[in-house]
Formats: sequence, C-alpha cells, structure tokens
Amino acid sequence: MTGVRSGSDEEYDRKDDIMIGLKRGTVKLYDHEKEWELEAQNTIMRLKKILGSTARDIQHVGSTAIFSIKAKPIIDIAVAVDDLADVFTYETELRDAGFHYVPKTDLGEQVLFACGSYYEGTGDLQTHFIHVVRRDGVQGRNYMNFRDYLTRHPSAAKEYESLKAALAQSAPVDSGREQYLKGKHDFVERILKTAETERKNRTYFQNPILDGLADPDVLFWKGVYYLYATSTAIKEGDPPGFRVYTSENLVDWQDAGMALLAEDSWGEKQFWAPDIVEKDGKFYLSYSV
Repeated sequence: MTGVRSGSDEEYDRKDDIMIGLKRGTVKLYDHEKEWELEAQNTIMRLKKILGSTARDIQHVGSTAIFSIKAKPIIDIAVAVDDLADVFTYETELRDAGFHYVPKTDLGEQVLFACGSYYEGTGDLQTHFIHVVRRDGVQGRNYMNFRDYLTRHPSAAKEYESLKAALAQSAPVDSGREQYLKGKHDFVERILKTAETERKNRTYFQNPILDGLADPDVLFWKGVYYLYATSTAIKEGDPPGFRVYTSENLVDWQDAGMALLAEDSWGEKQFWAPDIVEKDGKFYLSYSV
C-alpha cells in the first residue's frame, strides 16, 4: 500500500510492513531495516523462477545490502548472465511480474529493469533496480567488491554514509538523482580501486573460527553478527551444546561462550545444525539432537 509518513510530505511504499521505495527524484536516507534483506531474498527467488539457468548468479547489492549504514529504501539486485541479450527472452515474463525494462545508454555494460508505481504508470515510486550484468564482467565485480569492502571496513562504510547524508541534505529533490550520483563518484571510484587491489593481493584467507565447525548460522542484530554452528572437533572436557561467536565485520570473530548447554536442554549429545531467529525482540533456537 502507499502512504505518507507522519510529519513528512514524502510518499513511500509499505509492503508487508516493510518501508520501501521513494518518489522518483527524491533523495532521502533511512535507518537500515532488516526486512530489506528479506525483501531482497524474496526478489531473488522471483527472478530465479523466471530466469532459470540463464541467471548464473543473483545477489543483493547496493546500500540496503550493507547492514551498518543508512540507505535509500530501494532494493538493488545484480543478475549475472553469460550474454546480456539473453535476458530479453524473458522480457514479457519479467514485465508481468513487475520488472520493467528501462532503456538507458549511460549504464555501461548492463541492462536495467525496475519496479514501482512509476514504471507501472500509476504513480511515482521506485522500489527495486535490477542490474543485469555480464558474468565475470567489470560492472558485476564492482557491485560485489564495493558491497563486500564496506562490509569488511566499518569506518569506510560510515564515511560513505556521512557523504550520502550530506548530499541528500544539500539536494533532497534531485531529478534522476544526478547530483547525488555525481557527488558519490570520487568516493566510489576510490573504494573500488582499493577493493580491487585488496582482492588481488589476497592469496588465501582462513577464518580461524571455522576450524572444527559445520552448519553455520549467522544472525545480525544491532550491528553485531552472531554465529552458531555444529562443533565437529569436540575436545575432551568441552561441554555438549552450542557455542556462539560474535563479529562486527564478518572477518574478526570472538568466542562469546556457550549459547546452550546440554544441562539446559532435553538433549544429551550430538547437538547439530542450530538455527537462530528473532521475533519481536525474542530469540528462538532450533536444532537437532
């Protein structure tokens, strides 16, 4: 449904209680909502159903994929294909599902589809951008490198957030968001260059917490990642149950102790495959035992 936020004349779309979408030409940032990732995954499943094996990879990219920063509530998805022309085979199915082809000449080697009432001809909202890129091409790699670098480097992510906030404040109404994009250009290019260098120089990386663990499940909550897993290397004296590890960047992890002990459970041994979910501020752990 479409509504107006109290105290603001900005129109937005609330889908299944997820605040998503902006008026075309509007630049405004919002605190990260965990539901954006759920919406992204739902969108990815819909695209996979339509495109099948033509889509070699589909990923959530853009600022809504970086959990630690504010973002425009527009979901960006990158779809990797072998040949850009292949996607037009599915143009009718994509349009019927709400993904509208957007002819543009300034996007380089990619094809753009978009969602929202602006593209339906019934309003002015933009909710999703679907970037179809060449598999192993530069543009697809840039989307991934930028997202992953800012996820690994919180200080760079906050610098990006501050820059975007300043740009949004200076030009809250920006037709086509040209000023906003131009203002980010130098930062984005610098991060992409640094990220590519880091990627090339990384010959091998082994996260030590993964030694002796299997079936990992990660929960993101208030800026911290929590990892639960099956222990496959139980040492003498280790209590049966599930240990939890925490991280702020998905690289550096700390042992936070036991999340569940056998004495607090009806199980006695072979604690496997934990899954943690949050609902209304409460956390629920399911597992095999």
